[in-house]
Amino acid sequence: MTKKTKTMEFVFFAVLGLFTIFLGDVQAQFLYEEHFENGAGVDNYPDWILNGRDDPPGQIVGQTAVVDVVDAGGGNFALLTGQNGPDSQHKVYLNLPLTRQNNVGVQFKVWGDSSQTWGPITRFPTGAGIFGPFHRDAENMGRKANDDVEAGLNWWLGVFGDLRFEEGGLDQDPDVNDGTVCGGCGTLTGPIVDQALKNAFYGADGEANAIWIRCHLGNSPANGGTGGAKVEWSPDGNNWNDVMDSVTGAVLDSRVPGYDPPPNDQDEDGDMVGYKQPPSTFEPVHVGFGTASTTTKQGSVYFDEIIVFDDLTGPPPPVGTPLPTVPPTGLGEWTDYE
Repeated sequence: MTKKTKTMEFVFFAVLGLFTIFLGDVQAQFLYEEHFENGAGVDNYPDWILNGRDDPPGQIVGQTAVVDVVDAGGGNFALLTGQNGPDSQHKVYLNLPLTRQNNVGVQFKVWGDSSQTWGPITRFPTGAGIFGPFHRDAENMGRKANDDVEAGLNWWLGVFGDLRFEEGGLDQDPDVNDGTVCGGCGTLTGPIVDQALKNAFYGADGEANAIWIRCHLGNSPANGGTGGAKVEWSPDGNNWNDVMDSVTGAVLDSRVPGYDPPPNDQDEDGDMVGYKQPPSTFEPVHVGFGTASTTTKQGSVYFDEIIVFDDLTGPPPPVGTPLPTVPPTGLGEWTDYE
């Protein structure tokens, strides 16, 4: 072998090594991904566990409630939640306990379908909610979906009028615990989110109009943080907006030390009054979604493209860019998500 050939061989493997290292960084795996590519039926997704207060829990129960993976159209499968109560609560949660470290977060795609009804008048967006994405640990999974949201977005748009930034389940709100708010149903726990997000969710009728939600958890005190959470939303999975308080316009980010939560209600004069929701600190948590009990029913809401990430993996790339399908040490195929 000539000296020139040896030099070229060295350069080739050096470049290949750098390329592999670079590609490994690009292909860093997320903590979990679910794109519902195994067909209809939640039973095809063993990582997800159904839980509810009816027997059997989840799936279609006498057309009363549904938490199931269905064909959302065109062979695209997604998680569907809907309910024709009363008192029919179902949840599905990811059997992956998450601790509050490395600023763990989850991103998902969400939309509704006004062509489906679960009651005489209830269609999306009336009565529709997100009820997630972070819930308390599995021991609390028998509670209603809206009762144990540790961090995320809770309650209905339409029927009860508001979509709220939720933390800490309903355990911390004294008005809920003593039954003075809605008989203890907990509609008034967190601050109401800004109109821009409410309008976006109202308009997310059909997958073509879906929006993306991203929720970050603050690290626990044991991991050098102060707890709390932050939610962002995007109309396209590329351009992200902070979720803000509807009255003050302040960004709702309770991870920030010294965060002063806004009150969760207004009096007749328009002054903010009521409970001030402290930052959440509970762990472990699970990603989950579900329905909630109400005599006014709940419209259909779909969830898809669920990705759990943290500081070590980095957030998901913009929608339409390749996602890795192999471990970071290998070279393999790529796929797009949308």
